[in-house]
Amino acid sequence: MSEKIANNYVGLVNYQELESNILSSIREDGALTPLIKKLLEASLEGEMESHLSNNRNEENNRRNGKNSKTLRTSSGSFELLTPRDREGSFEPQIVKKRQTNLHPELETKILSTFASGMGYRDIVSHVEEIYDHKISAAEISSITDKLLPVINEWRSPPLQSVYPIVFMDGMFFKVKEIAFERSLLKYVASKDAKSFLSDLKKVYQASSKKIAENYLLELDEKWGTKYPMVLAE
Repeated sequence: MSEKIANNYVGLVNYQELESNILSSIREDGALTPLIKKLLEASLEGEMESHLSNNRNEENNRRNGKNSKTLRTSSGSFELLTPRDREGSFEPQIVKKRQTNLHPELETKILSTFASGMGYRDIVSHVEEIYDHKISAAEISSITDKLLPVINEWRSPPLQSVYPIVFMDGMFFKVKEIAFERSLLKYVASKDAKSFLSDLKKVYQASSKKIAENYLLELDEKWGTKYPMVLAE
């Protein structure tokens, strides 16, 4: 698989263009505001978790509910829930205590987290950029762990209750699929074959192009260094 180069291509996929198209689609269907709210609140939860973990000397300090305030964005307003602690020492970073407007540049960075085909390391890097590299590695890790479930939920929407199905009379053999697997596995060490094949199947058995691209990135992160020739196929 080709590595990411200056023009933002990975293999045949231009992720900059993909991100732009997805963001445009989100704006058109009116789903923008709930996405921003989910990501901001997940980030704030990660900040609070890190705050309490790093200030264990405050023995009596713990979570103490949430504060609600109206936050205005270019896409509309919503009620943002910010966690608070008993001692009142928690200072949220992504949205400050008295902040009521979200800067458009930060809004775009937040939305691109949903739109990009990112692996874990990419999300960590993106969180660093959102926070302008002003928080610790421990905070970044805590925030990323809170964001992942939100991002994965958005990437894998629930199945519809009804799907139209057309039944065809015939028999299907996975001849090409089997041949493809065998052609790749001859370059993979026997001790890695089972694990590699399991990861590979996630890509071409994915239910959508978007999910397949996410699995493809994960495959490259896990095996790209060890088997670059295989992934180039």
